[in-house]
Amino acid sequence: MKIQRWLFNGNPRAWYRPPSAVARFNNPNKRHAQSSTQNISSVATTCGYHPLKILDDASIENFRKEHFIPELPIVLPRCHFRDLPAFGRWFQSSPSEPNASRLNTAYLEQHGADALVPLELTQPSTEPDNDDISFRQFHAPLSLFLEWMRTAEEQPQSIRLYLAQCQLSDLPQTLRGDFATPELVSQAGNGDVYDTNVWIGYPPTYTPLHRDPNPNLFVQLAGRKVVRLIGPDDGQVLFASVRRQLGRSGNREAAVFRGSEMMQGRERTLLEKEVWDEGLDTASSERKYVGYEAQLEAGDGMFIPKGWWHSIKGVGNGVTASCPSNLYQEKSYSTMSSSTEQTQQQHQQPENVATDSTTEKKPEQYLALPDSSSADQTQQLDVSGDGSTVKLDHLGPLVVNQDGTLSRIANWAQMTEIEKKNTLRVLGKRNKQRMEALKATQGAQEEGN
Repeated sequence: MKIQRWLFNGNPRAWYRPPSAVARFNNPNKRHAQSSTQNISSVATTCGYHPLKILDDASIENFRKEHFIPELPIVLPRCHFRDLPAFGRWFQSSPSEPNASRLNTAYLEQHGADALVPLELTQPSTEPDNDDISFRQFHAPLSLFLEWMRTAEEQPQSIRLYLAQCQLSDLPQTLRGDFATPELVSQAGNGDVYDTNVWIGYPPTYTPLHRDPNPNLFVQLAGRKVVRLIGPDDGQVLFASVRRQLGRSGNREAAVFRGSEMMQGRERTLLEKEVWDEGLDTASSERKYVGYEAQLEAGDGMFIPKGWWHSIKGVGNGVTASCPSNLYQEKSYSTMSSSTEQTQQQHQQPENVATDSTTEKKPEQYLALPDSSSADQTQQLDVSGDGSTVKLDHLGPLVVNQDGTLSRIANWAQMTEIEKKNTLRVLGKRNKQRMEALKATQGAQEEGN
């Protein structure tokens, strides 16, 4: 088969799924002991997981008050995100399976065939009585994945491909434009998205237990997914217990590194059993935690607070696809240092303009890079965008906001080295794109004047 020859005889660039960076987290269950159960769950299922409640009042004010600020998970009203353009452009109704979707490969090939995307390849063992799964990650053109999807639609394949954590910023502009920022995102936090990525494949798909560094708005684009969640403290205990059985570290550094060991071998088996085995006796086993479950269909979405552990399975027929967005929170930003403010004031305010002290307002921190005379060169912003060269000082990296202001990540000092590395990888590319957009807007305004 053509695809198999390319995969095994070619030399795809190795790719490791970016680890989830986790900030220091105080258990919200303890901070909101009286309201957490009422706000997020109902009666427990037979497997010990409570169905996650569906939000009745989807107003921005209620969502912020009851879930975003106290960091409690919730399912948004059904089909709340159905108006995203990607629904009608990326997916079609399956002609052979009712209530199932198929990928619009023609549209994606037209607008992004040559885009380099991250793929995961899994293959069952060919040896009898061996349930091990071979797993590898690599980058390849989107056209390869689309060809496999067309083939798998006609005939099931033992070798499976999964478009896993494909960043929207890596796709052409036409495809990026199909994912408009939902109002809930633009108004609930500070309106900024840290990272948005797409996952597409045929069921069964599986994402092992992990946690994210930022609040996560998880939107189901096609098919069905089941999400199981565990609170920050309980999840850490469970993860550490599994790692100890393997003679490995279960500390924070290990918890945020999602390598191939979590997708194959004993670690995968043990993690999957602890979270998904319906036969576990919750009274006698080590499953002492309180877990929650959400079942999502196309157009549904859920809020996963930072630090909450979750594992996800794609189920049912037809293609399954989702689009998680990692969000910033207002409290994740700290103000710029006074030296930077002084430098920006020099760029923004003419020296011969008198200011009425009664009406003087603190200048907004619009993007203005220090000139060569600046004494503190460590605060210059490098926008080369190669993924690892965002300039730092002891406070962490500068973040270019959509409105041209600068901010910092408040929990930088608490991040592990792996978390910092992946934050820089995202910011380098995104800062460059926003700088270019800001400069283009400024140039257009100057021409208009």
